[in-house]
Amino acid sequence: LFVGSNAIITKKTSYKISDSIDKIIIGHSHPECAYNDAMIDGFKNFSSSGEAYFYNYYKLIPCLEHNENIKTVFVEFTNNQINENMNSWIWDNDHLPFKYGLFGLQINEEGKKLLLEKNPKGFINAQFFLLQNNFKNILHRHFNFTEGRGEYITLKRNKLLEEIKRQALVDTTKKYKIFTSEYNIYYLKKIVNYCAAKNVKIFFVRTPMHKNYAGNTNETVYKNILQTEFKGIELLDFKNFSLADSAFADLEHLNYKGAKIYSTWFNQLLKDGVLDSTNKQAFINKRMTE
Repeated sequence: LFVGSNAIITKKTSYKISDSIDKIIIGHSHPECAYNDAMIDGFKNFSSSGEAYFYNYYKLIPCLEHNENIKTVFVEFTNNQINENMNSWIWDNDHLPFKYGLFGLQINEEGKKLLLEKNPKGFINAQFFLLQNNFKNILHRHFNFTEGRGEYITLKRNKLLEEIKRQALVDTTKKYKIFTSEYNIYYLKKIVNYCAAKNVKIFFVRTPMHKNYAGNTNETVYKNILQTEFKGIELLDFKNFSLADSAFADLEHLNYKGAKIYSTWFNQLLKDGVLDSTNKQAFINKRMTE
């Protein structure tokens, strides 16, 4: 069953996207909810909630391998993606079965070995999620790799006030030692290296967040990792992009109103040549002020 279904999926799967797309973005829920690609020319949102760089990497490889029209990759690089708990996004029982069901055929021996070492039982169970997905795709003739593996998501909720109230109850006077996710950082490096090997430009982006968001307490560590581990990779920082409270779904995600405003603005920013400017962040800051 495994061999037969894997062979069918491998043979029939199409990885092609429209030739008009030359820029894509990958990452977790922050960009997934913020970049309405229907409003951004030549742009495709491949972000997905709860997705670590491990799965971003195995999603990116076939996309670039089969789409030479992709010339630029944006990767969400925000504060929570360096935290130690991002390791669990790779192999815990909440993420592994579902994500492996989507990307199991793309994950190489190195990746499988990591999953098997960190969660043997979960890895074995994940095989059945892959098999189940194989049969669903064969039955419904779903052979387009780009479907269901990342897209813009419309959020209509606004839970900002209740999150602010809940956050106010947290004791912020306590100091905790900050641990980082070596595996998430390792696979981000692999993404960077793969883009370089394919001669594809790569930029890190930090998507807008609400000014009251408390997830930036590791900013010093975040900046240090950026400067030491990813020297030479430019960060396009939109964290402080100004939006009304009504534009947020919660403290760290835009709703559809915010996504419309931000995506329209981002599209114009690209048209005005931000990627060709010498000092991109100064260009961005000036436009955000305007």
